[in-house]
Amino acid sequence: MFFAAISVLVRDFGGTYADARVGCSSPAKVETTMIRRLGLLAACVVTTMLLPISARADEAAVRRATQALVEAWNRHDPKAWSAFLAEDVWYTETDDSLYQRQKGRDAAVGRFSYSVENSDLQWEIVRMKTRPDGVVSVVLVERISVLPRTDGKYKSVFTNDPVIARWRRDADGRWRVVFFTSHSGWALAETKKDDEGVAAVAATAPVPRPVASGAPASAATGSEPKEYTAFWGRMAHNCNYCHGRPPGLPSSEIASQIVAVGAATADGAGLRAAMRRQELGGVMDLLLADPDLKDASLEAIRRYLVDVRDGAVPDRLVFDGPDSIRELQIRNERSSRDAPATIALIRISGPFALDSKLSSCRNGGTINGQSTCRLVLRPAPGTSARAEGSLEFQLAPTPGLDPQRRRTSLLLAG
Repeated sequence: MFFAAISVLVRDFGGTYADARVGCSSPAKVETTMIRRLGLLAACVVTTMLLPISARADEAAVRRATQALVEAWNRHDPKAWSAFLAEDVWYTETDDSLYQRQKGRDAAVGRFSYSVENSDLQWEIVRMKTRPDGVVSVVLVERISVLPRTDGKYKSVFTNDPVIARWRRDADGRWRVVFFTSHSGWALAETKKDDEGVAAVAATAPVPRPVASGAPASAATGSEPKEYTAFWGRMAHNCNYCHGRPPGLPSSEIASQIVAVGAATADGAGLRAAMRRQELGGVMDLLLADPDLKDASLEAIRRYLVDVRDGAVPDRLVFDGPDSIRELQIRNERSSRDAPATIALIRISGPFALDSKLSSCRNGGTINGQSTCRLVLRPAPGTSARAEGSLEFQLAPTPGLDPQRRRTSLLLAG
């Protein structure tokens, strides 16, 4: 809390955020006049005195929890480290604010266990702020030192500045991280929201009693399978060329290559073979060596990549009777940041008819990313039981992607 008041003072004097960070911890390093240093010191003291006793106690508890989390990480014990994460934690090293793929303790453990086991962690607390909802926001400098350590030197060291962790006291009385990002841009944006007093959003995960989430406001999420999310999580650790990106597909050149090459394979084993090819944008040997990456998981990923390339439609649609009406949805699985996908073809064969007035899909129309359009279908008059037909659908080509025709079988039940 010292640094909240210091930041205001320094801005008033035309200083920088870096000056504020040094203000309480290393006054000798701040190249200012003695009066300014005394003003900063006074701000530290006054701010602390004005804090409610309960808030100071909470922040002291969070400091202890922060230290304990770091110690668990540095014992290289993912289970002990994960005990400091809330069930509904949103823990990420990328800007996941739009797609929100990286929520939940299981997802965090899946993505970060490798780092816990193979690196040392250092968190330097820069400032703390207790929000009106009781969540404590902690701005940090993070250093990840990659093992092994030889002759006192690590293999490599990564510094993230700033990062932000938000702690919540759960029903059992323990403080746990409910939100964390080491993406500096997102951390700065969330720190600004804390300073502006933006209201917290209620947690969406079930908890024993109502508690604050500490996570940013939610937005629409994608529908990729858990195998795909885990795939990108491993990429974040083993393939720094994209650092867990892209957040949506096919928004980048690398992602488009993965979609085009992966969707063209026949099965999970074929995708495994394709992942050994350098054209996908990076070496994936470490991913392929993961014993948990079975062909069944790769098949789930491959099917998703087909949906991204071609659009997603059901394999089969059954009509209950000659007067029944069924709705079929076509989904664009690409990023909502991409240009809308154009519908190049909608064709119905067999004794079935399209209700154009109720349908929103049109030849030549578009579907936004992460959105759907609908087709309302009915059997033609006089259609006999067990009659069959089909719906054919195709998106127009886009840079890097050449969508293939998709087919849904239509059947009038007997």
